[in-house]
Formats: sequence, C-alpha cells, structure tokens
Amino acid sequence: MMNADLPDQSARDQALDISKSFIVQAPAGSGKTALLALRYLKLLSVCEQPEQILAITFTKKAASEMRERILQTLYWAREIDSSKDVVSGQFEQHRLKIARDVLTKNKDNNWHLLENPSRLRVQTIDSFCFYLASQLPVLSRIGGNPQITEDVDQCFRDAIANILKQLDQDNRISDDLERVQIHLDNDLSRLEKLLMDLLYNRDQWLPHILEIGNSNEKARVYLQTCLEELVSESIAEAQRVLQPFAPAILGIANYALTNLKSEKPIQYAQLNQFSVIPKSDNKDRHIWRFILNLFLTKEGNWRRKVDVRNGFPTGDKADKEHQALCSLRKQQFVELKDELLKEDDLLSSLNYVRLLPDSSTDNQQWEFLTALTKVLTQLGSELLLSFRRFGLIDFIQTGAAARAALGCDTNPTDLTFVLDHNIQHILVDEFQDTSQLQLDILQQLTAGWEMGDERSLFLVGDALQSCYGFRNANVGLYLNIQQNGLPNIVVQPLLLSANFRSQAGIVNWVNEHFASAFPNKPNPSRGAVPYTHSIATKTADKNGGISTEIITYDKDERIAARETEAKLAIDHIKQLRKQGKVPSESIAILVRNRGHLEYIIRELHKSHISWESNDIDRMGDLQVVRDLLSLTKALLNPHDRLSWFSILRAPWLGLTTSDLHAVAQFGKNRSVWNTISQSHEIPNLSQNGAERLAQFVNNIAYSMRFRYQTSLRELVETTWNLLRGAAAIDTNREIACVNLYFDLLTKQEYAGGLNSLEQFQELVFDSFIPVQQKNLMNQTETPVQLLTMHKAKGLEFDHVIIPGLANPPRSDDKPLFVWHERINNHGQGRLLFAALSATGSNDDAMYALLRHEKQQKTLLENTRLLYIAITRAKISAKLLATVGLSDKNELQVSSKSLLSRIWRELEREANALSIVSLKSLMGGVDEEKQNEKNELPSPTPIKRVKTLKQLDDTELNYLTKLNQYTDSTDQYSDEQESNLTARIGEIIHQELEVYANNEGKSSYLKLLQTKKAYWSLQLRNATDSKQELSNSLEMISESIHRTLEDEDLNWIFDDNQEKSQSELSISSLHKGIIQNHLIDRTFIDKENVRWIIDYKSGKPNGDESEFIENQTKRHEAQLRRYKRLFEEMECRTTKMALLFTAIPKLVEIKHHQ
Repeated sequence: MMNADLPDQSARDQALDISKSFIVQAPAGSGKTALLALRYLKLLSVCEQPEQILAITFTKKAASEMRERILQTLYWAREIDSSKDVVSGQFEQHRLKIARDVLTKNKDNNWHLLENPSRLRVQTIDSFCFYLASQLPVLSRIGGNPQITEDVDQCFRDAIANILKQLDQDNRISDDLERVQIHLDNDLSRLEKLLMDLLYNRDQWLPHILEIGNSNEKARVYLQTCLEELVSESIAEAQRVLQPFAPAILGIANYALTNLKSEKPIQYAQLNQFSVIPKSDNKDRHIWRFILNLFLTKEGNWRRKVDVRNGFPTGDKADKEHQALCSLRKQQFVELKDELLKEDDLLSSLNYVRLLPDSSTDNQQWEFLTALTKVLTQLGSELLLSFRRFGLIDFIQTGAAARAALGCDTNPTDLTFVLDHNIQHILVDEFQDTSQLQLDILQQLTAGWEMGDERSLFLVGDALQSCYGFRNANVGLYLNIQQNGLPNIVVQPLLLSANFRSQAGIVNWVNEHFASAFPNKPNPSRGAVPYTHSIATKTADKNGGISTEIITYDKDERIAARETEAKLAIDHIKQLRKQGKVPSESIAILVRNRGHLEYIIRELHKSHISWESNDIDRMGDLQVVRDLLSLTKALLNPHDRLSWFSILRAPWLGLTTSDLHAVAQFGKNRSVWNTISQSHEIPNLSQNGAERLAQFVNNIAYSMRFRYQTSLRELVETTWNLLRGAAAIDTNREIACVNLYFDLLTKQEYAGGLNSLEQFQELVFDSFIPVQQKNLMNQTETPVQLLTMHKAKGLEFDHVIIPGLANPPRSDDKPLFVWHERINNHGQGRLLFAALSATGSNDDAMYALLRHEKQQKTLLENTRLLYIAITRAKISAKLLATVGLSDKNELQVSSKSLLSRIWRELEREANALSIVSLKSLMGGVDEEKQNEKNELPSPTPIKRVKTLKQLDDTELNYLTKLNQYTDSTDQYSDEQESNLTARIGEIIHQELEVYANNEGKSSYLKLLQTKKAYWSLQLRNATDSKQELSNSLEMISESIHRTLEDEDLNWIFDDNQEKSQSELSISSLHKGIIQNHLIDRTFIDKENVRWIIDYKSGKPNGDESEFIENQTKRHEAQLRRYKRLFEEMECRTTKMALLFTAIPKLVEIKHHQ
C-alpha cells in the first residue's frame, strides 16, 4: 500500500484496518505517534460523531502532540486541495486520501473540527479519570469539586494522625495498631514514616487489601493461597527446564548423597535415594535444597568444581578403580553443569526456588500481617476523609474514584452504560506504562463490547521503554495482553521494526549490545521483556555512532574521577561544536538521577557553555536560597539562634568565625537580635566586624519594627534589599530562585507569618530551579539540555552524552511492608506481601523473597532505562563511566549500575571502548587535588560583599516617614478615613489573591477568623476608633465570606484555569515612558476567552444599580487599557469585568455605558 521498502510495512498496513483490534510493539523511533494519528483519522472518516473515538495518553505533552499531528494533517490536506498541488509517494497519497475523507465528513456533518478542535477526544488518563469521577461524585467518593494536586502530604499526615489517635481508644482497630507498634519496638515516629511511604504507593496494595476485608481468617487464606501458588508455579518452571537432564541430575545427586550419608549419617538421615525430580510439596523442599546446594554456591553462582565437602571424594589411593570412579563422577558433574549453563535463565530460576519460603509461615508473622492489613484498610478510609476536609485529591485517588464510578462487571453504573453507547473506538498510547487500576478502567469500558459490533481497541507501546515502575507502571500487564489478549476482545499483536530517528550506526550498535542484555523469554510476573530488533531507515554517519570511555581510579580517588569525567563530557561538547554543524544541532546530557550532574554543571559554568534544565536541580541546593530561608526564620523568631547566626555569616554581612564566637559568648542568655542591638558593647570583635555589624543592625532594625504588620513577602523582600542581598548573586539561576522563593512566600503566607515553617522549608527544598538559560555567552549556539533519563523519554536529540554509568543507585531503606503484584500462569493478578520482621529479629523468608523480586525488577528496568537514554540519539552518543580498581587491579563494575547491564558486550569491543586511568589524565597532583584524592574538602573561603552600603537619602527619608506614620496618633480626619478605606481594600485584595493561589480552598474560610488579629495590626494606624476598627474587620470578613461562598463566582478563583494569575504586574511603553499596571485577576476560561477582572471593595450607600453604574464609568477606561495590552500580546477574545466584593456581584463591561 504505502512504502514497500519499509521492513515492517505489512504491520503498518494492518494497523490501519479499523475493523480489528491490535496491540502494537513500537520500538524507539518507529513513528508510533504518526501511526496513532493516522488510525485516528481513519476512524474519524467512518464514525458518526468525533466524540465516539477516545484516545488516551499518559502525558499532556503526548496528548498535545497527537492532537497537533491530527490537526496538521487536516490543514495540510485542505491546503493541498486549494493549491491543486500534486502529492508524490504512496504514503503521502494514502495519508491525503484519509484526510480528505475526514474533511468531507466534517463538512457534510457540520462538525467544525478545525474551528472547534476540542471535539477531538484526545486526553491524558488522569484527565479522563477525573471526568469519570466527577460524573458520579457520591459513588466515586470524591465529593464536591476537589482540586487535583501532587502535593497532598498534609492529607497524608492528617490521616496518619487520626488513625494513631485510636491507639488510646477501646475499639477493634486499637488492638491491631498496638500489635503493629509493638512489632516496631514502640517507635512511633518510625511507624509514621513507614505509613507515609506506603500512602505514596497505595494504588499498588490498597485494592488487594480491600478485597481481603477485615477478617483475619480471610486475610490468612488469601495470603496462604497466593504463596502456595507462587511456590507451585516456580518449582514447576524449574522442573520443566531440568526434566531433560533428569537422569544425569539424579545420578550425580544420588552419588553425592551416598557419600555424604556415609560421612554424616545424622545430618542427611531424612534424605533417601532420588528417583524423580522433586515436586513442589512441602515434604520435598529439603530435596530441592540438597540439589540446589550441590550445583550452586552460597552466592548463587554455578559451582565450578566439587570436592569431598559436596560428596565427591578423591578416592582411595590404594584402590585405583575407586579413584577412577571418583574422577569420572567429578568429570560428569562438570559436563552436566556446562550443559545446564546453556539453558537461558535457569540460574535465576534455581536461585529463585532457593529463596522460596515454606508455605507455613509462623503464627507471629501471620498475626502481624493480618493486623497490618486491617490498619491499612482503616488508613485508606481516613485518607478519604482527609481529602474531603482539605478539598484535595491526588492522581491515585482520581483513578480509584473513576474505577468506582464505573461500577463492576456484575453491577455497572448508568455512567458505564452511557459510555458504552457513546464510545465506539479506543486508542491508548504508551500502553507499556499502564497500571492495574488503569487496565481495570479500560476493561470496564469495553466490558459490553461484543464480536462483530464494529468497535475497536488499539493499544500502542514499547515494552522496552517501560521505566515507571516507581509510579506503579506494570509492563507485565502489557506482556500479558500481548500473549493472552483480553477476555472479550481479540487483540492481535503487531511488531514495528523500522527506525526513522537514528542513523544506522546507532541502531546496529543498540541491536548488538542490548539483544543479550534483555531476557530471552517474557515473564509478565517479573516484567522481563525480550529484545526486539530495529532496522535503520537512515544510512550510517561516519562522524556519528556510539563510543564509550571509562576512567579507572584507585580506592581514594572517586571524587577526582567524577570531576575528570565531567571535564571529558565538556571536552566532548567542545569537540562536537568544532565539527561545524553543531551550533544548530541539539546536545543533551542524560543522567540516571540529578546527583550525577553536580560536577557537570560546575564544568559548564567554568566553560561558559549555555545550558537549560527542567526539574533537575532543586532550589534548596543553592546557598542564596538557604540564606533567604534563614532570614525568614530570623525575622519570624528573634530567638532562633541558628538562623540568626546563619544570617550573620551570610554574604551581606559575612562575619568571621572569631567574630561569630564573640557574639555568641556575649549573648549566651539573650536572643541574638538583642545581643547585636548592643554591638558596641561586644568585646573581642574585630574592627571590621564591628563596623559591618553596626551597619547591619541599622539596616535590619526597620524590618524588626514592622514584623507581623505587613505581608511576610514584603517584609522579607524589603529586608533582603536593605541588606543588599542582590549584590551577592552571581548567576541568572540564582535570580530566578530568589524570585521563586518570594512567590512561594506569597502562596504560603498566613496572617503575616507561616502556618507551618517546617512544611514551607520542605516546599522550598523540594522546588526545582525554574527553567532558565544560563551563561548566554554565545547566543548563536543551541543550549545543552540537562535531563534525567526518565524525563528524556519521548524526546530526541542529535547528540547524547551519558555520564555516571558506573555510579550505583542510592541504597533503599527496609520498608515496613513489601509487596509484589504477580501475574500467575493464567494471567490473573495476585498480591504477595510480607512485613518487616520485629525489631531485633532476622528477616522473614517471604520478606527476603519479595525484596529480591523488587531488586530483580529494578535490574530489568535499569536495562530498559539505559536503552531509552541511548536511543534518544540521532547522530551520536557518548557513554562515560568511572570505575574503581580492586587490590588486584581489576575493574569493579557494580552489578546495580547501568554499565553492568551491557558490560559483557562492551568488553568485547576493541574500537569503540576506551579505558584510561585517572592518573594518566590528571598528571601532577597539587595540594587541592591531594585533598580531593583523600576525599577531604578544600577550605571554603568566606563569600561576602566587600563593603556594606549605607542606606541612601531616599531610603532613609522613606523609612523615617514610615516610622513616623507608624507612631502617629493624629486625630481622625477625612484623609485618615480615605486611608482606612484603602487599607480595607488592600486586605480584601490580598486575601482574594491568597485564596486563588491556595490549594486547600475548602479549609480556607474555616481559618479566616484567625486572621482578624493580623488585619487589626494592618489597620491600627488608619483609625483610632475601636468601634470603627471592629466594623472594618467585620466588613472585611463579611465581604470575603460572601464572595467566596457564592457558587456563581467560584470559577473566578479556580487556579486550574489556563494562565491563571492574581495581582499580575505588566508594563507598557507610552510616549517613551514606562507605565506599570497591576491586574487583580486574569485567566483564560474553557472557551479560550481571556478574562480581566478588577476587584472593588466599596459598599453602596444607596441604590445598588446606581452604585454599579458609577463604578463602571469610573473604571472602564482602566480596564480597556488592560484589554489593549493583552490584545497586543495574544490573539483571542477578551472580556472585562468588575467584581464587587461587598454585594457580591460580577459585572461584565461589554460596551461604553
């Protein structure tokens, strides 16, 4: 049909047969998005309504890309028809025909797709789940209109606190909680942390826990059944592989047993001569242990040779015949072992059997497990209540709510019937990253489908690129459907092989190195994915390809090696850019985790190479942010000694260690602020320190005077400016972080302070540095992209550099509870779980097995992650690693590193692998390098501004007037009344801004009364009348309550609106003069209309309509100026409105009145 030259053209042709359902394996660079878009268009050409087709993706980017691809094809076809151009090529002609059919259908049925693209149902799984849940809020248990967010820690803490309160109560759950707590040696803080960790992954275990219910016996039966099934199927697999070798195995085993029984009759009394490979019965487990110990070492490797300790004596020297027999038996063992070595995955299978626990776990472990299942069930219920209290839900809860809204197979809801009627075709992208919950939703949507009803399911993914196990993605589900299909739908597997992305040198290298790195056979339970080869459609590039460079180092040279590795990466970038094309070609540095970029970023700065990153480095790593946090803490609490000493050390003051010591000694029993306020009395201060400290105290004294009288952001930002904090900033990224810090303060501020300083600090440390282009020394060069491998998925670059390949991952703490979602031989999901043994006890056998399962799944996912990283490259990829040397001068490649996944193949290379020692790269070693070699940090010099700049006259006059105003007790006047009205308006504006940005909207009004004291501080200088102050506070409270409780106005404050912003500051240039404007509220609604809303807090004294008319005339010109500014920046409909908070009412300004 299309391009007969493509090696997989037949599969691509089949994929466009919309009468059938498929699951498509689409490796990296195979053009799956184009295939999905083309099938979607083919479906559009035959369906009755566009909404009958549902396309689901897992990211907003993927959804946007698919929708854009569909629309671009339609625009392209329309342009071709209007220009009468001729399209050549079978593929383009076929694409044009499909697009023309859609345009005809669109015109005949008045769909208006190009004018209204929202009719294309291309959405993320999360947005689709929220749509389902919101249709039946009561049944789905989400209630109201909650906000979806990833930041639900406050809900987790609340749920855990509420369940732990029941420890002191007399009810059913208190006994179970007590049993769990005793198991952890009464360490309550540890229990809280372990429960917190479990809630992050509750979608993986909660559905199974809920199935078990609150019955101890039911829980035990379920767990026992799952365990027995695991043991039976695992041993059956080992039996199957060993059966062809049964005579040789049994002969060797019986020979060894005979000899061992003669030497140690008591130890081997239970064993008799073997006649068959043992079964999975408990009584045969000791036979399995004997055979496994015979062939495997304690470390789990094949035993190279045997001796008398294994039942293979050397024989009696006097008896030559017996000696020959002994030698023969040893030779037979080696030959048998060599044959077993050839069996793929047999070693891991036998090691797994060795780890299998007995089916009869001890009663204490069962009691703890059953108690824990009931505690976790109750915790899930408490979390639902917490979500409702805070008005928040996360994506996991959204999925669970969607599943509940659809009902079940035997009891579907009305929503299920409606969707069954409306949705005729479903397409799913990135299906390898689906979870069990998402699969349940898909199966429920298709439960009513029947053979021949002209519906279709199209699943596309690449099992080789499944890397989101930590988000509960289960590639085993993909493999299971690929092998067994779905219960009521025939799903045919298709395989794509053409690679349109990478040149042949890269594709061939990947094929050669990863074919053996991936397992040979699929294993849905463990997520073992066999490799599928790709075929390049681009010819090889002689200047491209893949090369590997390994730096070897001695035991104490790890840091120096990683710094050198970073320098090699930068040298490679410079070399690429010398080749001529690269200024316009993209370069990406991909790492396993953010920590691997520490030295890379440092070298990029040194070399003045522009770079960009997104979600790579966190704000908390920057000293300027830590200094701001210390400043915030110090201003909030004069008695926080650590924070005060931190700001005394910060660059804006920079006291030496000896001066800090002098301050500390002088003020042992006083606050630091009180101590430095008398800086002239502090003995032993250096002259420079005394001068700097006196100026610092003079500057910060103004801030201490206004604590809790102004907004926290204003207080901290003003203080930072007074201290000349900007003078200590060196880079654009620091500027971006400072601005973001102040924005976070605005969002988290509560009544002039912070509701939770600990949570704010956690938020700051977890926030990523905003995307900024750094070191713009050469604007003609494309900035280098810094990404984690997970974030790089779905992207492509001309050149890729992958450092840190030999770095081992962080070690995991032992969790309270481990689980493994296993798929049995019948394709059914089973949950196996075990608990951490009681403090002081050895690990439970089941716990050890499941930890092993997790480790094996991680290793398999590591292979896929490395495959993803390398296949991002179009022209070249550079692999870098630092590997330590053993005492025997051998390379020590960690088995947990990414490098280990392809090390066997790399060792066979001659041309593309370079191994070089650190010493040969470094040459001489100076004192600083010697410190690095010994892993001792070099001394860090004080960073501080050279001189503290005094406040200028303008600043002094302003602050003096402000102080006088604060202390003023002038009698009430008209000017004061005007000021009071303005202050009331400012407070209402401020509160509406805080509410619009607040994630916990449902709890906001409940806490509003607690802010009255803060408002009072802000108003106290605007009135001397207590009655007027009380009336003003009541007016503020009433206005805010009435506005926010009005359901017709809720949409205005929904921060999920596109480009939602409050108190937006914009500038314009008018007749050469810069004018600044502050817009109270603006956003783009679902109809793509820009709203500009101005808050008005005034209250009508007479006729309400007359008041509104006057206010509209007064402020219309200002709103129209705002409208013109936005119309210059964007092309969309813009509406203006006034929000009167005292009435409350939203009045749209449509024309001159």
